[in-house]
Amino acid sequence: MTTFQDQVAVEATTAQAAWGRVFRAAMDAIAGCFARRETRATAAEMINWLLTEVEHAELLDAG
Repeated sequence: MTTFQDQVAVEATTAQAAWGRVFRAAMDAIAGCFARRETRATAAEMINWLLTEVEHAELLDAG
């Protein structure tokens, strides 16, 4: 691997970790809206899926 590839890999890993922390903080902020743990988990999955779809759509539009 080149230095550039190493740098890209580190940046991607760091960005993924940061996204995880921000997403958990956002879900913690709205947790009180859901009485049951299962409902909170389902909401988190759905929101994550929706945001992932936005990211994919942006990639398609940019391509």
